[in-house]
Amino acid sequence: MDSNLFDMVVFNGVDRIYHERGYINTVTINFSSPPLISNPQITLYLISSEGNSSNMFRVDGEQILSITHIQQGQKGLQKIPLESPIKCFKDQFIALAFGPHSGSPACVRDRNEHSVNLVHFRSVKDQNKPIIFTNYPNKGAAFSFVIEESVEGISHLLYKVNITPSVRSK
Repeated sequence: MDSNLFDMVVFNGVDRIYHERGYINTVTINFSSPPLISNPQITLYLISSEGNSSNMFRVDGEQILSITHIQQGQKGLQKIPLESPIKCFKDQFIALAFGPHSGSPACVRDRNEHSVNLVHFRSVKDQNKPIIFTNYPNKGAAFSFVIEESVEGISHLLYKVNITPSVRSK
Protein backbone atom coordinates (compact mmCIF):
# COMPACT_ATOMS: atom_id res chain seq x y z
CA MET A 1 0.00 0.00 0.00
CA ASP A 2 1.21 3.50 -0.76
CA SER A 3 2.14 5.72 2.17
CA ASN A 4 0.92 8.82 0.28
CA LEU A 5 4.00 10.80 1.28
CA PHE A 6 4.04 13.00 -1.81
CA ASP A 7 5.46 16.44 -0.92
CA MET A 8 6.23 15.24 2.61
CA VAL A 9 9.22 14.77 4.94
CA VAL A 10 9.11 11.49 6.86
CA PHE A 11 11.09 9.40 9.33
CA ASN A 12 10.37 6.35 11.47
CA GLY A 13 10.70 6.80 15.23
CA VAL A 14 11.85 3.21 15.76
CA ASP A 15 14.92 3.89 13.59
CA ARG A 16 16.75 6.16 16.04
CA ILE A 17 20.55 5.98 15.72
CA TYR A 18 22.01 4.24 18.77
CA HIS A 19 25.75 4.39 18.01
CA GLU A 20 27.94 7.28 19.12
CA ARG A 21 28.83 8.11 15.52
CA GLY A 22 29.04 6.57 12.08
CA TYR A 23 28.57 7.22 8.38
CA ILE A 24 25.61 6.62 6.10
CA ASN A 25 26.65 5.69 2.57
CA THR A 26 23.40 4.38 1.08
CA VAL A 27 19.65 4.57 1.49
CA THR A 28 17.23 1.96 0.16
CA ILE A 29 13.66 3.00 -0.61
CA ASN A 30 10.82 0.57 -1.32
CA PHE A 31 8.81 2.68 -3.77
CA SER A 32 5.09 1.98 -3.87
CA SER A 33 4.56 4.91 -6.24
CA PRO A 34 7.63 5.34 -8.44
CA PRO A 35 9.32 8.62 -9.32
CA LEU A 36 7.44 10.03 -12.32
CA ILE A 37 10.10 12.49 -13.46
CA SER A 38 13.68 12.03 -14.60
CA ASN A 39 15.07 14.35 -11.91
CA PRO A 40 13.22 13.37 -8.70
CA GLN A 41 13.88 15.60 -5.70
CA ILE A 42 14.54 13.36 -2.73
CA THR A 43 16.56 14.80 0.14
CA LEU A 44 18.02 13.01 3.15
CA TYR A 45 17.93 14.98 6.41
CA LEU A 46 19.61 14.24 9.72
CA ILE A 47 17.31 15.42 12.49
CA SER A 48 17.33 15.45 16.30
CA SER A 49 14.69 15.84 18.98
CA GLU A 50 14.22 19.41 20.17
CA GLY A 51 13.30 20.15 23.79
CA ASN A 52 10.91 17.92 25.70
CA SER A 53 8.39 17.48 22.88
CA SER A 54 8.24 14.05 21.24
CA ASN A 55 7.10 15.66 17.96
CA MET A 56 9.51 18.62 17.68
CA PHE A 57 12.78 18.26 15.75
CA ARG A 58 15.65 20.31 14.36
CA VAL A 59 17.67 19.73 11.19
CA ASP A 60 21.33 18.81 11.75
CA GLY A 61 22.34 18.10 8.15
CA GLU A 62 21.08 17.33 4.68
CA GLN A 63 22.07 15.85 1.35
CA ILE A 64 20.14 15.70 -1.92
CA LEU A 65 20.09 12.16 -3.29
CA SER A 66 21.80 11.80 -6.65
CA ILE A 67 19.31 11.49 -9.50
CA THR A 68 21.75 9.27 -11.40
CA HIS A 69 20.88 6.43 -8.99
CA ILE A 70 17.08 6.84 -8.91
CA GLN A 71 15.15 5.03 -11.61
CA GLN A 72 12.16 6.89 -13.06
CA GLY A 73 9.00 4.76 -13.21
CA GLN A 74 10.47 1.89 -11.17
CA LYS A 75 8.47 0.53 -8.22
CA GLY A 76 10.02 -1.60 -5.50
CA LEU A 77 13.45 -1.46 -3.92
CA GLN A 78 15.96 1.09 -5.13
CA LYS A 79 19.36 1.26 -3.42
CA ILE A 80 20.69 4.82 -3.67
CA PRO A 81 24.35 5.51 -2.84
CA LEU A 82 25.07 8.95 -1.39
CA GLU A 83 27.43 11.27 -3.27
CA SER A 84 29.50 11.52 -0.10
CA PRO A 85 29.08 9.75 3.25
CA ILE A 86 27.06 11.72 5.76
CA LYS A 87 28.23 11.60 9.37
CA CYS A 88 25.57 10.78 11.96
CA PHE A 89 25.49 10.67 15.73
CA LYS A 90 23.64 8.94 18.54
CA ASP A 91 19.95 9.87 18.94
CA GLN A 92 19.59 11.36 15.45
CA PHE A 93 17.03 10.18 12.90
CA ILE A 94 17.20 9.89 9.12
CA ALA A 95 14.31 11.66 7.40
CA LEU A 96 13.55 11.68 3.68
CA ALA A 97 11.78 14.46 1.79
CA PHE A 98 9.86 13.49 -1.34
CA GLY A 99 9.38 16.43 -3.70
CA PRO A 100 6.66 16.73 -6.34
CA HIS A 101 6.41 13.65 -8.61
CA SER A 102 9.41 12.07 -6.83
CA GLY A 103 7.58 8.92 -5.76
CA SER A 104 6.42 7.66 -2.41
CA PRO A 105 7.57 4.72 -0.28
CA ALA A 106 5.35 1.82 0.63
CA CYS A 107 3.52 1.93 3.93
CA VAL A 108 4.64 -0.57 6.58
CA ARG A 109 3.31 -1.46 10.02
CA ASP A 110 4.44 -0.31 13.44
CA ARG A 111 7.37 1.98 12.53
CA ASN A 112 6.16 5.04 14.51
CA GLU A 113 6.05 7.37 11.50
CA HIS A 114 6.55 11.12 11.86
CA SER A 115 5.76 13.33 8.87
CA VAL A 116 5.24 16.95 7.89
CA ASN A 117 4.38 18.85 4.71
CA LEU A 118 7.52 19.63 2.69
CA VAL A 119 6.69 23.32 2.05
CA HIS A 120 6.01 23.91 5.75
CA PHE A 121 9.17 21.97 6.71
CA ARG A 122 11.36 24.11 4.44
CA SER A 123 9.76 27.35 5.63
CA VAL A 124 10.33 26.56 9.33
CA LYS A 125 13.83 25.14 8.63
CA ASP A 126 14.80 28.35 6.80
CA GLN A 127 13.76 30.31 9.90
CA ASN A 128 16.08 28.07 11.95
CA LYS A 129 13.19 27.03 14.19
CA PRO A 130 12.20 23.57 15.49
CA ILE A 131 9.79 21.69 13.23
CA ILE A 132 6.67 19.97 14.56
CA PHE A 133 5.93 16.59 12.97
CA THR A 134 2.64 14.67 13.10
CA ASN A 135 3.02 11.19 14.62
CA TYR A 136 1.38 8.02 13.28
CA PRO A 137 2.57 5.25 15.64
CA ASN A 138 0.93 2.31 13.80
CA LYS A 139 2.52 2.86 10.40
CA GLY A 140 5.75 3.90 8.74
CA ALA A 141 7.61 4.54 5.51
CA ALA A 142 9.49 1.69 3.82
CA PHE A 143 13.07 2.91 3.62
CA SER A 144 16.28 1.75 5.22
CA PHE A 145 19.87 2.80 5.74
CA VAL A 146 23.15 1.34 6.92
CA ILE A 147 25.50 3.01 9.40
CA GLU A 148 29.17 2.14 9.03
CA GLU A 149 32.33 3.11 10.83
CA SER A 150 35.37 3.77 8.69
CA VAL A 151 38.65 2.66 10.27
CA GLU A 152 41.82 3.03 8.20
CA GLY A 153 39.86 2.88 4.95
CA ILE A 154 37.94 -0.27 5.93
CA SER A 155 34.22 0.03 6.61
CA HIS A 156 32.70 -1.91 9.50
CA LEU A 157 28.94 -2.35 9.73
CA LEU A 158 27.62 -0.77 12.94
CA TYR A 159 23.87 -0.80 12.40
CA LYS A 160 21.45 -1.71 9.65
CA VAL A 161 17.81 -0.70 9.47
CA ASN A 162 15.80 -3.26 7.56
CA ILE A 163 12.67 -2.41 5.64
CA THR A 164 9.85 -4.15 7.47
CA PRO A 165 8.56 -7.03 5.32
CA SER A 166 4.96 -6.62 6.53
CA VAL A 167 3.68 -4.03 4.07
CA ARG A 168 0.16 -2.85 4.93
CA SER A 169 -2.63 -4.08 2.75
CA LYS A 170 -5.92 -2.31 2.11
